[in-house]
Amino acid sequence: MLLLFLSALCLSSCSYAQKQLDISGLKDLSEDITADVPAGTPEKLQAFVLKTTLATDTEPAPDIHFTVSPLGKWQIEHPSGDKLITEKITFPSGIRHQNGMDTAIFYVYRTGELKDKKVILWVPGAGVSDFAFRFIKYFFLEALARNYNIVFYVPPYHLERTEAGKRNGAGMLTPDHEKNISVLLNSVRELRTMISYLKRNGVTKIGGWGGSIGATMLLLTEQTEEFDHLNIMIPIIDFDTVIFRNKHLRGAVAQFEKAGYSINLLEQAYGIVNPIRYQLKVDPSRAQIMYAEYDQLTPEMDMAAFAQKNNIKKLIAYPRSHATMLLTGKIYGDYGLFLDTVNSVD
Repeated sequence: MLLLFLSALCLSSCSYAQKQLDISGLKDLSEDITADVPAGTPEKLQAFVLKTTLATDTEPAPDIHFTVSPLGKWQIEHPSGDKLITEKITFPSGIRHQNGMDTAIFYVYRTGELKDKKVILWVPGAGVSDFAFRFIKYFFLEALARNYNIVFYVPPYHLERTEAGKRNGAGMLTPDHEKNISVLLNSVRELRTMISYLKRNGVTKIGGWGGSIGATMLLLTEQTEEFDHLNIMIPIIDFDTVIFRNKHLRGAVAQFEKAGYSINLLEQAYGIVNPIRYQLKVDPSRAQIMYAEYDQLTPEMDMAAFAQKNNIKKLIAYPRSHATMLLTGKIYGDYGLFLDTVNSVD
């Protein structure tokens, strides 16, 4: 039923209905982060802010044990017909679940050994699911056709990392601000750990693809790791805009303030993981932004300002909302064209 509804939206190109899907998602987010009284205290959060930095608190832990096993899902064929090896790489995570410590998970699609191959580190957004793979695979195929290997990151609280008894994605954002920030920091740590693994296995060129809050993670990782190129789609680039100045989350913000958390303190805290506070390090000519004109999380004006600040010239707008972006068939070919561009000047 949901697929039929989304398909109808795609065919009708009704901006109002698409915006309403985003607004519904924001209301769900508001419910998630106000499901209980805010955890901790403003004083505890302030102490956390004073001792936490992006670079030091995402440093990969030494002596990590990696486990490689077959990937029993999300199977695709290489566009050229070449043999495609699919596997799952896991290692211990710093995120604690109710029943113990979590495990970082990556899906790998490769042709032969990783050594001397080009890799794209693929970081999806919140809500990524087995159903979403029906669309995601078309991005994979564009990259595979251009001789890239794919390393796909499973975000915390999603797919196999979903907590027992909870829905896919539940736990990414909660009433506990310190936990929310720590989850993002641990996600960046996991991405940096995987980059270290890839380099040790002979990979010399790593590109990045990030969507929504996955783009947030990728942009934060880019502050300490070198990427050959970046493609970000409907990126969450400013938590101030998404949470603290969003009219659909006013109730949540009011609840935070009632509990003693000033907006200034919250902006300081989330500023640690807020991409807008950092300057892009990758060559801006090798970066592309795909954004949705009707996005209710990151307005078009803010996206343009972010691109201007970082001198990114490659921006493509689509007549979609945040929630309906993957229904735009053109984005997959556009991504392939971007890869052709960055490859032509290697």
